Amino acid sequence: MKLRGKIIIAELSFSIILLVALLLSAAPLRNYLDFINFQIKFATLKKDAETTRSIISNITYENFPTVFLVTSYELSDNKLNEAFDSIKEDRFFRLLPEEVKQLYDTLLTDYHKSSGFLRDGKLEEYLNLRSQYAENEEISLQTLAARTRNSAKPVQAALETLLQYEQKFNSYNLAFEQIIVQVDGFGNNLLHNNLIVAIGIPAGIMLLALAGIIFFGEWMGRNIRILDNSLQRITRGDFSLRVTIEGNDEFASLAGNINTFTQTLETKLETFRSIMMEVGNTLTTSINSAQIEETLTELAIHNTRADGAAIYNVIEEGGGLIMTVMSGQFRPPFAITDLPEDPAPEDIQAIVRSRIIQPGQTVIGQAALSGKPLIIRDLVSDPSQEWIEPADSALFLSSVMVLPLQTGSTVFGAMVLTSSRPDMLFSELEFVNMKSFAELAAITLDNINKYADLLEASQINRELSIAEEIQQDLLPSQLPRIACGQMAYLSRSIKGLNGDYFDVYPLKGDKTLVTVCEVAGRGVPAGLIMVMLRTVLRLLASECEDALTFLTRLNRSMTHRIAVENYAGVSILVFDNSGYYSFASAASYPMQILHENAESFEAIMAEGIPVGVDADAVYTQAAGQFQPGDIVLLHSDGIPESRNREGKTFTLNTMLDLIRTQTDKTPQAIVDALRTELEYFERGTIQKDDQTSVVLNFTGRTSR
Repeated sequence: MKLRGKIIIAELSFSIILLVALLLSAAPLRNYLDFINFQIKFATLKKDAETTRSIISNITYENFPTVFLVTSYELSDNKLNEAFDSIKEDRFFRLLPEEVKQLYDTLLTDYHKSSGFLRDGKLEEYLNLRSQYAENEEISLQTLAARTRNSAKPVQAALETLLQYEQKFNSYNLAFEQIIVQVDGFGNNLLHNNLIVAIGIPAGIMLLALAGIIFFGEWMGRNIRILDNSLQRITRGDFSLRVTIEGNDEFASLAGNINTFTQTLETKLETFRSIMMEVGNTLTTSINSAQIEETLTELAIHNTRADGAAIYNVIEEGGGLIMTVMSGQFRPPFAITDLPEDPAPEDIQAIVRSRIIQPGQTVIGQAALSGKPLIIRDLVSDPSQEWIEPADSALFLSSVMVLPLQTGSTVFGAMVLTSSRPDMLFSELEFVNMKSFAELAAITLDNINKYADLLEASQINRELSIAEEIQQDLLPSQLPRIACGQMAYLSRSIKGLNGDYFDVYPLKGDKTLVTVCEVAGRGVPAGLIMVMLRTVLRLLASECEDALTFLTRLNRSMTHRIAVENYAGVSILVFDNSGYYSFASAASYPMQILHENAESFEAIMAEGIPVGVDADAVYTQAAGQFQPGDIVLLHSDGIPESRNREGKTFTLNTMLDLIRTQTDKTPQAIVDALRTELEYFERGTIQKDDQTSVVLNFTGRTSR
């Protein structure tokens, strides 16, 4: 059952339980209202009885006409009888104990018996005695009895009867009080019991409902926790994880989608590692750019839905692009008008190879001119591509990707992937993977081309100059802006390719990656190691959350892909705008932090062997939070180990003491002061090692 259905059932169940609780509460409430209503009716009965007694008393004293007095009594008597009947018919009366009902029935019977003699004209007969024994009716029975004394015995008898009847009402009042006491006692007991029922049963039902809600909430919470923990592990790079949630609801569906995603991503990452290994193996056997380009196109076809791939290179004269390598069943993503009606594949290849594409012309020229990768996933559905051939044509294409090959802002070529099968359109995931692949391919081809220039050079200075150019392509031309402070770097290299490498790269979630690396060895091999370090770190940028994960996965990717003598010492710092940081190190100096108003630096240690030695190496991580005003320093060993003419080392303490005197300066001013001090210290000597440092001034606020 889907989650929405379960929620609806839970809502309906709770509503029904609430309705049942209300209905069970309604019965005691009705009993209470009936009790109050019965008390009101009984009070009315008592009042009507008192009114009737008062009228009987007035009959003996008043000298009103007979008709008036008789009418007054009959109205009061009828009202009293109605009150008696109303009590008898009341719902609450039926709930009373039998002894209370019998007492009431006795009272009612006595009243009917006592009042019966005044009905059927008897009262009128008594009152008419006034006109028989007096001159008129304008005299009371009491007055008439006093005058006549023993001479009018009927008057005396009537008066005595009425007075006895009046006295009866006194006994009625006592009976009323007795009934009221018993009714109140019964009513209070009934209300007490009903109150227990009204509170107990609904409370039990509500507790049962609450237990159901807690169970349902715990079930949802458990599944959410499973998903949350799984996603946390996935964000840390564990793509082997599989989420297990039983059922056929949205949680199970989401778990299945996560499993599909991680399996796909794991496959793609493994594919990319295999691509890097294939490129590395090719580099170890050949440095021929054409052979490398052919390997790259074959790998691109193998790892995508493409059935054809080609590489175009920029011609120095005019900046046009010409095909240098074609693999598979490549078909051009542009119109060709000079083909015969039924061209052979070799005719198509010959024309495509000879076609020079100018910048901005065709999708290839557009991508090369803008430097931005391009994908047209479904050419048939894109009306802007007027050159598209019909499905039965030898030049039909269904999907195309164009990936510029560039270093920095310079585009020197393009990789083109095509698919001619309508059911094999390129996906967005393939496009993302191929953009990273094209970046690796561009750096590899650029370095191969530059290395070829080195081999052709006859002088060592030419080789060193090209090597420096490779180095400069890798290092960031300027540091990215961060919202929580300012950064600056110092990079001093000996002649030739620097053995040090550093990078500052923005990550997702307002995080920033800072790394300082020291590669053993020099020249082009060390440069290729730097290319691999930079490529792997940037590929991991979307997958890793902390420094330990970066370093662990970097080591696994680099081990067995580089020679043992080309190991690398690496330090990695990851921090966000709020100051939370993680730091990991592979045979590098500790990170140094100078807190505001502190007298000395705090060394942040993290142990580990160099990258590339052991794939199963275990590293440690230090984590904490920068405070506003903190000065953070990462550096290579070339600075503290620098020597002067006397053979004395510059030392770590000298560097830290210098920075401590510059805390009121910007990071750029700090590295400028450090450069000046190093140049003065090393005067008259030849620099023996590369020197790199990155300085961060964490302000904890937006910096512009």
